[in-house]
Amino acid sequence: MNTLAARAEAVKLHQLLGADATSLPFLARLPETQLRRLRDAVSERLFAQDQALFRRLAAVAAQLPVLLVIPLCRAFGPMLSARIVGEMPAKRAAACAVHLPADFIARICVHIDPRRARDLIGRIPVRQVVSIALKLVENGDYPTAGRFVDFLSDEAIQAVLDTVPDEADLLRIAFYVDSRNRLDHLIRMLPEARRRKAVLLVLDEQSDLLDEILSLITSVGYSLKRELGDLAAAQDVAVIARIIHRVQEQGLWGDLLPVVASLSEANLRKVANLPILRDDPQVLDSLLLAADEHELWRSILPLVEMLDDTTRNAFALAATRVGPAAIKRAAHAVLVGELWEPMLDLVRRMPFDKQCEFAGVLNGFRGVDPDLDRRIAARASAHGLSPALASVGIA
Repeated sequence: MNTLAARAEAVKLHQLLGADATSLPFLARLPETQLRRLRDAVSERLFAQDQALFRRLAAVAAQLPVLLVIPLCRAFGPMLSARIVGEMPAKRAAACAVHLPADFIARICVHIDPRRARDLIGRIPVRQVVSIALKLVENGDYPTAGRFVDFLSDEAIQAVLDTVPDEADLLRIAFYVDSRNRLDHLIRMLPEARRRKAVLLVLDEQSDLLDEILSLITSVGYSLKRELGDLAAAQDVAVIARIIHRVQEQGLWGDLLPVVASLSEANLRKVANLPILRDDPQVLDSLLLAADEHELWRSILPLVEMLDDTTRNAFALAATRVGPAAIKRAAHAVLVGELWEPMLDLVRRMPFDKQCEFAGVLNGFRGVDPDLDRRIAARASAHGLSPALASVGIA
């Protein structure tokens, strides 16, 4: 589950319902996919209400001269106008939209489901799209701006990117983009210098954009994940520690671990050996529990080989606290990924009873591949685990 994406979904659902952002606390416990389905279902339900009436009003409006429709929209207000526009032919609605001020259309957009207005959105001139986007930014309505990104042409998106000068605003919009693929494409449309500038806002404690930056880095594809992750990881240790504190505080390890695994070797070694990971048992416990919950052992275990001796001891101690079921799942990941060396190095640092637990798991693998049995036994013995192996009958 992407925790940050779920948070963005909850905000968009609150907005759809016209509810205060803190009025439905139970939403914070739901995963992103469930929140998205709930938002879609609520939207369908809302737009089905009185649809026949709005279709009749739209049919009447479609027959009126455009210059008469404009004052009617003003009289109805943004919410009712959005319902009527949603039932009008796209060509006619676009002809009316060009005569409305950007501020009024921005308020209409709050109440439009862009999936229902795809054709209309495609007919709005790019210059007007830019004006509307600037109004949404000015109003601080980043959720609405984010909802429409999936439905804009590349030309329109590029024009908006070129016109919105503040990378902080772009980060806040990106936080609410529905499609992760579209977000990846949008970020690639930014020049590299602006991508760097956006990520380096992590240095600005006053703006408090850590959530938006983390959401961006965790949501894009592998190559951008590595590029943006390396930018963040290259900063001062105190900055990275602040990121880790936020990740720990908000339970975001499941989102961040794939980013850590994608880092270049130098930055990976730097992050893996941070003092906060070595010295704070709660951080290591949360990290390993997230690795188990999100099936990320194959991403985490290779990091062991980059740890200094003291940090390896801390990781081994933390691993003893995750429980036998988690160790068994880690062992299966080791078997699939041929990650015996880092795993055995951790196990040799554990108390003898935990070594025996692991040996019991290894015993369950025996008989499938005799050559594998010999290799495991030889490597385990090389790590000083022969007594533990003997305790479960492995010679």
